[in-house]
Amino acid sequence: AWRIRLPTRRLIVVLASATAGAVIVASLTAAWVAARNNATIHDARVQGLGVASAATEFRSSLAAADAEASGSLIAGGIQVPEPEVTYADHLDDAALALTDAALAGTSKDRKDLRELSSGLVEYTALVEAARANSLQGFPVGATYMARAHRLAADDLVPTANHLRREGEQRVASAAAGVSGPLGVLAVVLLV
Repeated sequence: AWRIRLPTRRLIVVLASATAGAVIVASLTAAWVAARNNATIHDARVQGLGVASAATEFRSSLAAADAEASGSLIAGGIQVPEPEVTYADHLDDAALALTDAALAGTSKDRKDLRELSSGLVEYTALVEAARANSLQGFPVGATYMARAHRLAADDLVPTANHLRREGEQRVASAAAGVSGPLGVLAVVLLV
């Protein structure tokens, strides 16, 4: 390099310094963009995906509990073998899923979570009233069970679906927010 004439040598040093500076600036920008995107994805995973999966689990557990409760009501006084997973187990799973949704949710989810919580309590009360009346041989147990089933199908499942969609939208908006002009700038500078 020392054999090159002085003006050319200075040009090479200036170009090398400019290249090194561009690589450093691009690397720092890329690191900042990556850290910001990682935080966005983490928040989306915790809040969005957590709420969506918990709402789906709630809905599935509620449907299983409803089927189990209806089956036991239909069986009436007939002795049937105890299933491995009972109505109470499905109800516990639904309550745990609701708790998970509440932990992962945001203030925007409060209304849906409150409706699901109070609806689950009302549903449980209706099913227990149906079971108690059916065990005593009163036909009104079927009416309670029908009300519980309608509550689950018409109120709780649509609310859980709405909560799931809200969580999925958070994940989608986070994915859309990950790319952007700063990310493109960092890539261009690195290139």
